[in-house]
Formats: sequence, structure tokens, C-alpha cells
Amino acid sequence: MAVNKSVAGLFSGPKTCFLRKLSGSASSRLDLSGIFAPIPTPFNSDESLAFDKLEHNLGVWQKIPLRGYLVQGSNGEFKLLKDDERVEMVRRSRHFISKDKLLLAGSACESTRATIEMSNLMADAGADAVLIINPCYYKSAMNEETLLKYFWRVADECRVPVVLYNMPANTGIDLSVPLITKLAKHPNIAGLKDSGADVRELILVDQIYLDGNFLI
Repeated sequence: MAVNKSVAGLFSGPKTCFLRKLSGSASSRLDLSGIFAPIPTPFNSDESLAFDKLEHNLGVWQKIPLRGYLVQGSNGEFKLLKDDERVEMVRRSRHFISKDKLLLAGSACESTRATIEMSNLMADAGADAVLIINPCYYKSAMNEETLLKYFWRVADECRVPVVLYNMPANTGIDLSVPLITKLAKHPNIAGLKDSGADVRELILVDQIYLDGNFLI
């Protein structure tokens, strides 16, 4: 999907993203249209989080007409952070940005229970929605039925809308079109961030069920 050249020319920070809304009540109560920036996590030389640099970076990006920000996507290096650091990144980011900007937060963990707990902690810290990537350590066990149960239960128990995250290059698992269309029926699943390489799948998803814009 093409990016408006006037916006692309202004934006020299993190990769620009588009979000596809899934049909359902969550997407109707949270408008995810527009451009979101998946921001990097800044570190100090001792590997502690550099919140002063985070504040500086967000201050620069606030000058760009973005819809919002994604904290702890893949380039946010969430796998390298402790649980309390992950939550604090959300809390500080919410404090540093204006109230009209949406904040999405990557909250996935390897277990269903931990993902639900992290999602709700991030919601309490100020996330408007959470981004959930699929578990992948026990990849051979991650069949479609297992993934459906995982995402469905997380969406059931999460206090803010859920955005699915398909990132097969990192997880080794590509969420299928049938799985996505089933999950789209959940009232608390609001969108999809798809970083897969097969554009044909996106077209199929669009033809079968979805409406809106994509986070790619």
C-alpha cells in the first residue's frame, strides 16, 4: 500500500505502518485508521532503558501527523526486556505523547496466561490496544486449532481491543487466511498487523471478510 509522499518525506524515524481493521464491535469502538509508527526501544550503554531518549524521540515524532505509535513491535526488541520494563515502556510512552494519539503495545508472551496478564498490565499503563504475536517456541504444536484457542481466550480476557500480529519471518508460523477470518468474528479482535511476504493472502483475506486499512 502506497504511503502519501508528503507524509513519507517528513518521516525519517521508525518504519511506517498501516492497520487493517477486522469487522466487529472492537473495530467499531476503536478507530484504527491512519498511520502508526512502530518505535524502537532506546537503551543506555549499560543496557538499561533510556527514557530520556524515548522522550526526545517521541517529541520529534509528535511533529508528524501520525495516528499513533506501536511500542514493542519487532523493532522494539520486546524479547530482550524484563516484564516490568515492558510495562514501563508503555507507561512512559503514554505520558510523553499527546492524548489524541493512539498507543498500541506488543504484549505477547509464550503462554496464554502470561499474555493475558501482560496485556491487562499494559492496558492499565495506558495502551489503547494490544498487539499479539503467536507463540512459537513449541512451533510443531502450534496448529490452527491451538492458535485459534490462544488468540480467542486472550481476546476474551483482555480489557482493551486486540490486534493480531502475523510475522512468519520471526516466528516460523504464517497465520492462515481461514484462521484470520475465524478470529475476525471475535468482538474484541479489532485488526491485523501482517508482516508476511505473500500479498496474495492479503487479497484473499480482503475478499473473504475484512474492511479497512493494513498495518504492514
